[in-house]
Amino acid sequence: MNRPTDVTLGNIFPDHAPSQKVIDPVFLGGPLQSDQIFALVARRSSPGGHSFEIMPGLYAAFEAPVVDRIIETEPGRARFVAGLVAWRAGELRAEIDLGAWEVLEPDAALALRDPEGLWEELVRRVQRMRNTI
Repeated sequence: MNRPTDVTLGNIFPDHAPSQKVIDPVFLGGPLQSDQIFALVARRSSPGGHSFEIMPGLYAAFEAPVVDRIIETEPGRARFVAGLVAWRAGELRAEIDLGAWEVLEPDAALALRDPEGLWEELVRRVQRMRNTI
């Protein structure tokens, strides 16, 4: 989610006028379904379809009509992502238990912010968390 590409929605959808207005890059979400565009959108309720809440205030939309509607009506509240990462049942938990991942409080604003300096911010949060334990 934090790796911008050199591609915009306008490059991907040259005949879709609303996509031409989105200047932010499409982000790389992972190797699976990399030919699909997903939207991560900050909102209080579902944008519709089979969208699901990733964390309080952040939804993932993957159905084309819903993603199109987000592009057309609220692109400033969204990040557009190509591809995803998935784990088998129990796989992520095992990686967390091995120490490969840190778990922090969910923060929708942090998930959609400019990725510049994001890693450093997350490291500081982990350090603060460890200091309070």
